[in-house]
Amino acid sequence: MAGLILLAVARALGDPLPRKSDWRTLAIVGLLLLAGGNAFVVWSEQYVGSGIASIFVVTVAMWTALFDAIIPGGSSELNWRVVAGLLLGFLGTLLLVGATPPKFSRG
Repeated sequence: MAGLILLAVARALGDPLPRKSDWRTLAIVGLLLLAGGNAFVVWSEQYVGSGIASIFVVTVAMWTALFDAIIPGGSSELNWRVVAGLLLGFLGTLLLVGATPPKFSRG
């Protein structure tokens, strides 16, 4: 449902539909994120708390933006708006889970 809502919003804002050649890649990535990413989070929460797991999940956006900016042929750049958005999201997650430096050092 979230994907359909995002597609509707993107279309309403004037973005084109993905090309036919992109649909296969999008389906594979979506399946891997759902089946792989979520499965590993569920498995890892047997060993770490959900707060710490959520912090690791949030870092995926940071890694994605970083790699897309530094890999040749990447389509984005790390301007101040991207960095500010990533940091605000990360700090918001830290705030929600009540993470403090001593909690990380305890393991």
